Amino acid sequence: MDGYRLYTVVPYLLKFLDNLTNIYVRFKRKRLKGRTGEDDCRTALSTLYNVLLTSCKVMAPFTPFFTEVLYENMRKFCDGSEESIHFCNFPQEGEYVLEELNVRLLVPCNDTLKYASLCAEPDFSVLGKQLGRSIKDVASKIKEMSQEDILRELEINYCHTLSETD
Repeated sequence: MDGYRLYTVVPYLLKFLDNLTNIYVRFKRKRLKGRTGEDDCRTALSTLYNVLLTSCKVMAPFTPFFTEVLYENMRKFCDGSEESIHFCNFPQEGEYVLEELNVRLLVPCNDTLKYASLCAEPDFSVLGKQLGRSIKDVASKIKEMSQEDILRELEINYCHTLSETD
Protein backbone atom coordinates (compact mmCIF):
# COMPACT_ATOMS: atom_id res chain seq x y z
CA MET A 1 0.00 0.00 0.00
CA ASP A 2 2.53 2.45 -1.24
CA GLY A 3 1.19 5.97 -0.82
CA TYR A 4 -1.52 5.19 1.75
CA ARG A 5 -3.67 8.32 1.62
CA LEU A 6 -6.81 7.75 3.62
CA TYR A 7 -7.91 11.34 3.12
CA THR A 8 -8.58 10.58 -0.56
CA VAL A 9 -10.87 7.66 0.31
CA VAL A 10 -12.84 9.09 3.22
CA PRO A 11 -14.90 11.66 1.26
CA TYR A 12 -16.09 8.96 -1.17
CA LEU A 13 -16.77 6.58 1.70
CA LEU A 14 -18.82 9.18 3.56
CA LYS A 15 -20.75 10.05 0.40
CA PHE A 16 -21.51 6.37 -0.21
CA LEU A 17 -22.70 5.82 3.37
CA ASP A 18 -24.73 9.01 3.25
CA ASN A 19 -26.39 7.91 0.01
CA LEU A 20 -27.03 4.45 1.42
CA THR A 21 -28.75 5.80 4.50
CA ASN A 22 -30.54 8.74 2.93
CA ILE A 23 -31.64 7.10 -0.28
CA TYR A 24 -31.90 3.32 0.09
CA VAL A 25 -32.89 3.07 3.73
CA ARG A 26 -35.25 6.04 3.59
CA PHE A 27 -37.04 4.83 0.44
CA LYS A 28 -37.21 1.22 1.65
CA ARG A 29 -38.15 1.96 5.26
CA LYS A 30 -41.55 0.24 5.01
CA ARG A 31 -40.02 -2.84 3.39
CA LEU A 32 -37.20 -3.00 5.95
CA LYS A 33 -39.71 -2.83 8.82
CA GLY A 34 -41.86 -5.60 7.31
CA ARG A 35 -44.94 -3.53 6.52
CA THR A 36 -45.13 -4.88 2.95
CA GLY A 37 -44.89 -8.56 3.85
CA GLU A 38 -42.40 -10.94 5.39
CA ASP A 39 -40.81 -12.10 2.12
CA ASP A 40 -40.42 -8.52 0.94
CA CYS A 41 -38.82 -7.62 4.27
CA ARG A 42 -36.34 -10.51 4.04
CA THR A 43 -35.38 -9.50 0.50
CA ALA A 44 -34.81 -5.86 1.49
CA LEU A 45 -32.81 -6.80 4.60
CA SER A 46 -30.77 -9.35 2.64
CA THR A 47 -29.95 -6.75 0.02
CA LEU A 48 -28.89 -4.23 2.66
CA TYR A 49 -26.83 -6.90 4.45
CA ASN A 50 -25.03 -7.84 1.21
CA VAL A 51 -24.31 -4.20 0.40
CA LEU A 52 -22.89 -3.61 3.88
CA LEU A 53 -20.86 -6.83 3.80
CA THR A 54 -19.40 -6.07 0.39
CA SER A 55 -18.66 -2.52 1.50
CA CYS A 56 -16.86 -3.87 4.57
CA LYS A 57 -14.72 -6.15 2.43
CA VAL A 58 -13.80 -3.34 0.07
CA MET A 59 -13.08 -0.86 2.88
CA ALA A 60 -11.09 -3.28 5.05
CA PRO A 61 -7.66 -2.37 3.62
CA PHE A 62 -8.31 1.34 4.21
CA THR A 63 -10.26 1.31 7.47
CA PRO A 64 -9.33 -1.99 9.17
CA PHE A 65 -10.60 -1.25 12.68
CA PHE A 66 -13.89 0.31 11.63
CA THR A 67 -14.70 -2.53 9.24
CA GLU A 68 -13.73 -5.14 11.82
CA VAL A 69 -16.18 -3.72 14.37
CA LEU A 70 -18.90 -3.47 11.73
CA TYR A 71 -18.22 -7.01 10.54
CA GLU A 72 -18.27 -8.42 14.07
CA ASN A 73 -21.75 -6.97 14.57
CA MET A 74 -22.95 -8.25 11.20
CA ARG A 75 -21.44 -11.70 11.71
CA LYS A 76 -23.98 -12.46 14.42
CA PHE A 77 -26.65 -12.77 11.74
CA CYS A 78 -24.80 -15.09 9.36
CA ASP A 79 -23.82 -18.67 10.12
CA GLY A 80 -20.50 -19.97 8.85
CA SER A 81 -18.90 -16.58 8.36
CA GLU A 82 -15.17 -15.98 8.75
CA GLU A 83 -13.69 -15.01 12.12
CA SER A 84 -12.48 -11.66 10.81
CA ILE A 85 -13.25 -9.41 7.86
CA HIS A 86 -9.58 -9.74 6.95
CA PHE A 87 -10.01 -13.48 6.35
CA CYS A 88 -12.77 -12.91 3.79
CA ASN A 89 -12.13 -13.00 0.07
CA PHE A 90 -12.14 -9.68 -1.72
CA PRO A 91 -15.38 -9.31 -3.71
CA GLN A 92 -15.28 -10.00 -7.45
CA GLU A 93 -17.54 -8.40 -10.00
CA GLY A 94 -20.17 -10.73 -11.33
CA GLU A 95 -20.46 -11.67 -14.99
CA TYR A 96 -24.09 -10.60 -14.93
CA VAL A 97 -22.96 -7.06 -14.16
CA LEU A 98 -20.76 -6.99 -17.23
CA GLU A 99 -23.58 -8.38 -19.35
CA GLU A 100 -26.10 -5.80 -18.12
CA LEU A 101 -23.99 -2.77 -18.87
CA ASN A 102 -25.78 -0.39 -21.17
CA VAL A 103 -22.52 1.24 -22.28
CA ARG A 104 -20.29 -0.97 -24.38
CA LEU A 105 -17.86 1.64 -25.67
CA LEU A 106 -16.78 5.05 -24.47
CA VAL A 107 -15.56 7.45 -27.10
CA PRO A 108 -13.64 10.41 -25.70
CA CYS A 109 -14.57 13.76 -27.18
CA ASN A 110 -13.00 17.14 -26.59
CA ASP A 111 -15.52 19.02 -28.73
CA THR A 112 -17.41 20.94 -26.05
CA LEU A 113 -19.81 22.51 -28.52
CA LYS A 114 -20.93 19.09 -29.75
CA TYR A 115 -22.69 18.27 -26.46
CA ALA A 116 -23.29 21.67 -24.86
CA SER A 117 -24.57 25.06 -25.85
CA LEU A 118 -22.87 28.01 -24.27
CA CYS A 119 -24.32 31.43 -23.61
CA ALA A 120 -22.96 34.40 -21.72
CA GLU A 121 -25.20 36.32 -19.35
CA PRO A 122 -24.13 39.58 -17.70
CA ASP A 123 -24.39 39.83 -13.92
CA PHE A 124 -26.21 43.14 -13.64
CA SER A 125 -25.78 43.37 -9.87
CA VAL A 126 -22.00 43.47 -10.29
CA LEU A 127 -21.71 45.22 -13.64
CA GLY A 128 -24.25 47.92 -12.81
CA LYS A 129 -22.16 49.20 -9.92
CA GLN A 130 -19.01 49.39 -12.03
CA LEU A 131 -20.38 50.51 -15.38
CA GLY A 132 -23.31 52.69 -14.51
CA ARG A 133 -25.23 53.84 -17.59
CA SER A 134 -23.01 52.04 -20.10
CA ILE A 135 -24.27 48.69 -18.77
CA LYS A 136 -26.71 48.36 -21.68
CA ASP A 137 -23.93 48.53 -24.29
CA VAL A 138 -21.80 45.99 -22.45
CA ALA A 139 -24.77 43.68 -21.85
CA SER A 140 -25.68 43.69 -25.55
CA LYS A 141 -22.05 42.89 -26.49
CA ILE A 142 -21.99 40.02 -24.00
CA LYS A 143 -25.26 38.58 -25.32
CA GLU A 144 -24.01 38.84 -28.92
CA MET A 145 -20.98 36.63 -28.20
CA SER A 146 -20.94 33.45 -30.26
CA GLN A 147 -20.35 30.04 -28.70
CA GLU A 148 -16.81 30.01 -30.10
CA ASP A 149 -16.11 33.42 -28.53
CA ILE A 150 -17.40 32.23 -25.17
CA LEU A 151 -15.38 29.01 -25.35
CA ARG A 152 -12.24 30.94 -26.31
CA GLU A 153 -12.79 33.35 -23.40
CA LEU A 154 -13.30 30.45 -20.99
CA GLU A 155 -10.11 28.75 -22.16
CA ILE A 156 -8.09 31.94 -21.80
CA ASN A 157 -9.46 33.53 -18.62
CA TYR A 158 -12.36 31.44 -17.38
CA CYS A 159 -13.70 34.59 -15.75
CA HIS A 160 -13.22 38.09 -17.05
CA THR A 161 -12.70 40.76 -14.44
CA LEU A 162 -13.37 44.34 -15.42
CA SER A 163 -10.40 46.66 -15.35
CA GLU A 164 -9.95 50.41 -15.86
CA THR A 165 -9.49 49.94 -19.61
CA ASP A 166 -12.71 47.95 -20.15
